[in-house]
Amino acid sequence: MKKCLKYLLKSLLIITMLAAGFAGSATRVCAAGGENIDEACEGVVRVFSVFGDNAASGSGIIVGKTGEESDIIVTNWHVVSEEDYSGGITLADEVYILLDNEAYTTEGLNEDHAIKCKVLYTTTGYPDFAILQAEKKIPGRKALPLMSASNAKRSERVYALGYPGSADMINDGYISATVQEITATDGTISRMIQADAFGDTYVIQHTAHINHGNSGGPLVNEDGTVIGINTYGYGDNAAEYFLSVYIDYAMNAMDELGISYDKVKPSDTSITADNAVEPEKSNIWLIIGIIAAVVVVAALVLFLLVKKRGKSKASGTVSAANRGAPTLSAAQQAAKRTVSSTGWYIQGIEGTHAGQTFSVNDRLVFGRDPSVCGVVFPKDAAASRVHCEIRIVQGTPVLQDNGSTNGTFGGTTRLEPGKTYPLRSGAVFSIAGSTDKYRLVQRN
Repeated sequence: MKKCLKYLLKSLLIITMLAAGFAGSATRVCAAGGENIDEACEGVVRVFSVFGDNAASGSGIIVGKTGEESDIIVTNWHVVSEEDYSGGITLADEVYILLDNEAYTTEGLNEDHAIKCKVLYTTTGYPDFAILQAEKKIPGRKALPLMSASNAKRSERVYALGYPGSADMINDGYISATVQEITATDGTISRMIQADAFGDTYVIQHTAHINHGNSGGPLVNEDGTVIGINTYGYGDNAAEYFLSVYIDYAMNAMDELGISYDKVKPSDTSITADNAVEPEKSNIWLIIGIIAAVVVVAALVLFLLVKKRGKSKASGTVSAANRGAPTLSAAQQAAKRTVSSTGWYIQGIEGTHAGQTFSVNDRLVFGRDPSVCGVVFPKDAAASRVHCEIRIVQGTPVLQDNGSTNGTFGGTTRLEPGKTYPLRSGAVFSIAGSTDKYRLVQRN
């Protein structure tokens, strides 16, 4: 009885809040499109990656609380990694955010004008995105709001923001780096597709011109809200069609890592002063409808209460467990926590757990036994019952093989059972060969 009454009160409260929200929404006003795009440019940064004696640059998106400085950046995977001659993937030795025109010249990188980053999360191919964390908040850069690309529509106007390589050519000997030198190209959405050629990745095809250097920058709508990550050009000359990866992929990864950011819902879209109307005129029938809905909900809940009273105890209700809902062990619950107490995470990059993230809280065990393992494999997997584990020893993560049948590998080297191997952020290891691969990442 008390539980049902609580649900009734909650329902009434939620519907009342919705009514208040709808009543006030018509008075919201937003700036013109051009001003929104200028403001959105303040959320774009130049990402600079060092690979030994080589270097590459791209663009990045500042995320966090809208309009405030942040240390979290979304970019492309291929901006911070490269394929080596053997076909393997190499993560950049160092990644920086360039702050001004003195950060990189013909004399090389000036670290006094750049901020170093670490890679928190990255794919190893499609859908081609990475999440970075800078050593400190990027001064003068402001986080942009994000919105699921599924809310975008064909023919909607969009803007690609970033640092295209062709624009750099006009600055002799310098790489453009400041907010004021960001290039914005406009176009419209042609279609939303799942691209077979790019690993079945969901992408936005549009006419806003991008080229190398734009990679990792934002595709924004007229409100300055990010809906995509500028990634591909393709066609006869790779500059015929332009594709941006759904920002949803990065949003899901940030959710797993416990990174907060501002997400815009379609209902939050503001209207201009030209078509704003008085709320009492525009919403009166809506408010009446909501009040009617309150009455219906109240009546329905009261009906269920009366019906429940008339049932015998033998009829009962089916619990979530009886319906087959999985019950997680203590080890699995710890591994699935959104936030790591240590700042260390394991990211599945290939195989059974590809795309999943697990927190490393003191100890994380891999294997088939769900009673002790936080990263659980199917019963028929090549992994052993308790295959290996990662522990945090005096703040440093170490990997240990627990006498597995098919081995734990760091690269091509099989680890000696029972021996601990220190790991650093970005380290990759595999279970039972190369089928299941994982990367260790750290977030402060």
